[in-house]
Formats: sequence, C-alpha cells, structure tokens
Amino acid sequence: MTVLKISSQTLCRCFAICVLCLWAQACGRYGNPFPPEALAPQAVGNLSAKASETSIILAWTAPRNDLRGRELSTLDGYKIYRQQLSAEVTAEAVPTRKRLEPELLAIIPDTHIAVRDELRVRAREEGKLARRVRVDPELVNFEYSDQDVLVGSLYKYTIVPFNQGRVEGLTREAVEVLFRGRQSRILIGAKEIEADNPIMEDFSLGEDFSIPNASI
Repeated sequence: MTVLKISSQTLCRCFAICVLCLWAQACGRYGNPFPPEALAPQAVGNLSAKASETSIILAWTAPRNDLRGRELSTLDGYKIYRQQLSAEVTAEAVPTRKRLEPELLAIIPDTHIAVRDELRVRAREEGKLARRVRVDPELVNFEYSDQDVLVGSLYKYTIVPFNQGRVEGLTREAVEVLFRGRQSRILIGAKEIEADNPIMEDFSLGEDFSIPNASI
C-alpha cells in the first residue's frame, strides 16, 4: 500500500487557495459588481415647458429605471441647470448673443422610491403582491418655475436626475426658451412648442440660435 505524503507547506497553500476561492464567490454573490454610474437614473420623462408673463415653468416625470435598464433602487432628486444667452433682436431679426456659464438653479428632492419601498413592505406583510404597489401620481410628477427671467433673453434648461448622493444620470433633451412672456418661443429637443399667443413675424430659433451642449 502506497502512502502519499503531503508536506505541511503544501497543505497551507491548498488551504489558502480554498479560502481565496470562497472569498471570491462571496463577493460575487453578495457584493455590488456594478460601478455607481451604472446605477444612476435614466433621463426624466414627459419633459415640457410653458411661459407666463413673468416666468418659465418646467414639468417632467420621474424616471423608472437605472442605466442598466433595471428598476431604480434609489433616487435623490433633480438638479436644474440653466445657461443664459442675452439676446437683443434688432429690426432685421438678427440676435446678438453673449454666452454665460451654466448655473445650478435648484435641487428638487424626490421621495417616491422610498415611499414605494415602504408600501411594498406593507403589502408583503398583508400577503399582497408587492409589485402591484403604485405610489401617488403626485410623487412622480414635478414642476419648477423660474421667475428670474428677462424679456428678450434666451435660456437653456437641463434637468439632471441623481442618486447615491452625487451620481448624475442621463439628460436626453434640453429646453430652450426665448422669453417674451406668453409669446415666448420654446424648443424641446428639436420640437418647437406653440406659444399661447404666437407672434406674427418670421423669426425662428433655428440652428443659428441654438445653444451648443454645455459640459455641466
């Protein structure tokens, strides 16, 4: 009968390898293999804008998924940025422009994810299907009014969702507004929104009057 002799040094090496393998499996099972950016929110939905005599009003709905396409697990709120071009339209309808740096106007909190999770816990305790839980629509619909606007100025707005304290999500469309009260001209992406009282003149924002994308 042959007896296989294994040195203590070999046993120690085998033990170390086993420990490393178990640790790697545990990290893959319980750890978070995704970078924070992958869990960031997708862009807001149903972006719209309108103008009153004294303000520009933005409206949107909360995103549902993260950048992986999975349901959001956290959502802190929205950062609203504005970039201004001071515009004076001459008799020939030629705008003169002065670019200003983007500024952070406001941070709007979003609590609907936390409320949703609480409702799901309650539903499970009551023996109901948690996935059927829906939050109040008021918690997923948002509106912001910018009242610090000047007639004749062109503004570009971007709404950036964020979570995990500081990780910003996607922004697919920007809102451009040539402010003239209720006769303002509004562009969302490439689509122009008709004003309440359209002005009777041949003037369009067009390519020559658009704002290049700003790095925010």
